[in-house]
Amino acid sequence: MKPVILIDEYDAFLRETGKAPAEKSEEVSRILARFMTASLKTNRDFSLGVVTGILRLPQTGMLSGLNNPIIHDVFDRETGRFFGYTEEEAGKLVRGSVPGP
Repeated sequence: MKPVILIDEYDAFLRETGKAPAEKSEEVSRILARFMTASLKTNRDFSLGVVTGILRLPQTGMLSGLNNPIIHDVFDRETGRFFGYTEEEAGKLVRGSVPGP
């Protein structure tokens, strides 16, 4: 069985380097794009890639040739309920009756 590749918060570097000088931000973007391409686009040794972040991959242009991306977000009717907390859970967290994640 081939492994699953999980890249969590892939865009954290982009968000942080947005505060840096433009040339540094471009350099980090190029490095991240090469990493993502080698991990997901040209790698035949995995079964599934899961990428999390707040910026959409197509909008960043990182993996313009990525085949068959499926994007799920908090606004998706079918999968949105799996993100974050429900209103009930948030209320319990605010009242202190449920420990955080």
